[in-house]
Amino acid sequence: KNLLVKPSNKPRIFMMADLDAKFDRCLANAITSSAIGIGFGGLFSLVLFKRKSWPVTFGFGIGLGKAYTECNKEFVPRQSLQSRTASS
Repeated sequence: KNLLVKPSNKPRIFMMADLDAKFDRCLANAITSSAIGIGFGGLFSLVLFKRKSWPVTFGFGIGLGKAYTECNKEFVPRQSLQSRTASS
């Protein structure tokens, strides 16, 4: 009998499914946040800024930045304060 045990593919499949779900949430969040930013930028452009295009671009950037920050928090686990001070 062979005493070496081959690693199972089940944990890897679970990890890939989890990664796919995280990526899908991030993509949906990016689309939603960007659309909301464009909407608010367009509203402010029409009401306050005499139909300039920069508020729409600014709103899009704010929405995309918000989505990037939330995705970064989801993919990169946050260290606790104790572990950061202990490693310094």
